[in-house]
Amino acid sequence: MPTADHDIALVTAARAAGVRKIVKLSAIGSGERFDGATVGAWHLAAEEAIEASGLVWTMLRPPSFASNFLWYRALVQAGEPIPNLAGDSQQALVDPRDVAAVAVAAMTSDTHDGQRYDLTGPKLLTFADQAAILECVLERPVKITDMNALDQLPAGMSRPRTASAACRSDRPSVNCMA
Repeated sequence: MPTADHDIALVTAARAAGVRKIVKLSAIGSGERFDGATVGAWHLAAEEAIEASGLVWTMLRPPSFASNFLWYRALVQAGEPIPNLAGDSQQALVDPRDVAAVAVAAMTSDTHDGQRYDLTGPKLLTFADQAAILECVLERPVKITDMNALDQLPAGMSRPRTASAACRSDRPSVNCMA
């Protein structure tokens, strides 16, 4: 499980080196409570350590990156279905290059000091939407398989469940020219 230890060590090293400003790549929703747990708890702990450090800071909180879909490259190339663990949930995916541009602006200007920014893309997309867009770009089918994320946990971490994977064919209509 990730911890804030790496970020805290980085803050300590930055202070020792005379660094004045830190721009932290965090995650959207960090610190919010959901189903009895703290979302992004390790990000939140790191943010709090940075705030307490006395350094100038800016927190960038993107959701998932659009480029994360590249993890499925081999499956897509092989024509195999890619696992959808997100169901019908939607995210305003962001391009990491856009996050980098905001980080540069935060590092080179005092305008963003002491600010937290939730960075999002222009449109809410489901996993199926992402696959449909890729289908348009590649001009060939991109199959997905719905899976329950809890079913994918190692034994002993959740109640045994029946696998609920089924190939989807009910994709929303996507305008490939948009």
